[in-house]
Amino acid sequence: SEAYLAEAQRLTKTGSWAMDPRADRVIYLSQETYRIFGFNPADGIPSIERFMQRVHPDDRTRIRARIEEGVRDKVEHSFEYRITFPDGSVKYLRNLRRTVINDAGEVVEVIGSTMDITERKQAEEAKKAAEELASSHVEVMMRSLDVLAKEPAPEKYIAEILRTIAQHLRAHRVMLWLREQNDDSLRLHTVILNDKPIVTDETDHPFVRTSSSWKQIPFLTGMLATKSTAVCEDVEDDSRLTSEWRKYLTSRKTKRLVSVPMFLAGEFRGFISIHHSEAGTYRPDEIELAQSLAQHVMMAVHGQQVAEQERQAAILKERARLARDVHDTLAQGFTGVILQMEAAEEALFDENPDAAVQRVRRAREIARESLGEARRSVHALRPQALDKSGFAEALQSMLKNTTVGTSLRTSFCSEGEPMVLPANVEETLLRIGQEALSNALKHAHPTECHIRLCFKSDAVRLEFFDNGKGFVVGQTNGGVGL
Repeated sequence: SEAYLAEAQRLTKTGSWAMDPRADRVIYLSQETYRIFGFNPADGIPSIERFMQRVHPDDRTRIRARIEEGVRDKVEHSFEYRITFPDGSVKYLRNLRRTVINDAGEVVEVIGSTMDITERKQAEEAKKAAEELASSHVEVMMRSLDVLAKEPAPEKYIAEILRTIAQHLRAHRVMLWLREQNDDSLRLHTVILNDKPIVTDETDHPFVRTSSSWKQIPFLTGMLATKSTAVCEDVEDDSRLTSEWRKYLTSRKTKRLVSVPMFLAGEFRGFISIHHSEAGTYRPDEIELAQSLAQHVMMAVHGQQVAEQERQAAILKERARLARDVHDTLAQGFTGVILQMEAAEEALFDENPDAAVQRVRRAREIARESLGEARRSVHALRPQALDKSGFAEALQSMLKNTTVGTSLRTSFCSEGEPMVLPANVEETLLRIGQEALSNALKHAHPTECHIRLCFKSDAVRLEFFDNGKGFVVGQTNGGVGL
């Protein structure tokens, strides 16, 4: 019977025990209980204190309270807790206890069983992690679709996916680096800091100071060689980091990081660097989620690059059209004017004023025709935003598209009854607005910008405001200034 009982306990990983609460000591342990706790039977029955030393520090107070509660209330009860071993390993246990009471109503003994439920706990945690990962994927897809529905601009989409990475991985900083194919350098595309996109040039970053330095960092070259995610769980001690990069990461309060490479058609296109300011280890499900989200970013980046290529192609096509227009109309017109004026000059030398006047008149007609063609070409360059919508809408759209993906706070206000403005006035005002906003972002580094458009019965007023650093009037700043 003893042998059968011991085998049953071994198979079910359940040990039995008994203790005397009055003496606060253990009086019996089965062989399986010794094995579960890692005690040697040859050393005798361990003390209560030795058992408590095995209990995980975070669980000790709770376990003591449950033991005292069971003896005091004289009830059967169960609870779960963790124990730790010198090698750092952890087990999850479940205790089932009941009290033995004498005729006087006193608790004279507590008997119980201890089951090793580590495998079950690990399975539950794996299942929970898988569910969270699946839920994260669904949430990311829903958010991505929502962003695309509201704002199809690739810049906005990229920034939103990077924010999603920061939120789900609880990262304090996420950086998107893209590889320049012409010189193999890295370009910082987007930075998310504390869940917000920020405008920064990161001039002190080693990759920015020396564009090719990233190729000398084993942490990143290893990532490329294996085409897999690179994980650094201790910035201070990881030998794969260079001292320069380690110094930068430490200055940004980064204690650990993970870098996810992005490949397209087998070609390395860049990577996402995810930084954490607290110590810890990365779970497999976190790495998998980061890899999945990186694919979303890569597709958005590729879409943006394709759109830029199409834009450049459209620009070249338009340049070719303008060149044809200049050659076929303006150049020929100017040539005609020159020929007519030369003929008029010859008529004057021949003392034939009537012929000279006729030639001058013809030259004037050709000049007028050429001027008309020039105006037609200029009208063809009218901003498309003005053709698709009114001036106020075009101005508001310009503000939105220029500042998308940045942390800049913006507002647009239109006052009065909108009036129809001459085309050249709308174009001029729109270009003034574009230049003002561009200069503010480039030179003043503001955190907010506001535009107000005021229509009056006899005038229109366009006002810009930003809280950038500005410049001192009268000092030379390398530009025209006021």
